[in-house]
Amino acid sequence: MHVCLASEAADGVIVDLTLLFGNSADSYDGRNPVGTNLAYYMPDSGPALKAALSFFDVIGLWQLVLLVIGMAIVAKVSTGKAAAVVVGWWVLGLLVSVGIAAATS
Repeated sequence: MHVCLASEAADGVIVDLTLLFGNSADSYDGRNPVGTNLAYYMPDSGPALKAALSFFDVIGLWQLVLLVIGMAIVAKVSTGKAAAVVVGWWVLGLLVSVGIAAATS
């Protein structure tokens, strides 16, 4: 939980700095505020592709690394087993997000 809060705080700081030092408020997109993920650089792509690309976020991937390390330590399992569980849930979230985006577009 603390990793999620730290990740959201880091995103908030990056958004604030971006708006303060260069980006206009008119071009601000609340769902994709700064260029920390691949979807930011493809604004004209379809909703399903945007949903998939938004999962490849620098801060989100760092959060995955920390979750794998934490799961391995807390559950006293190998890093590979912890990675399989954490990345498995991440892939499931990716597929659900892309499916919803494709179904609603």
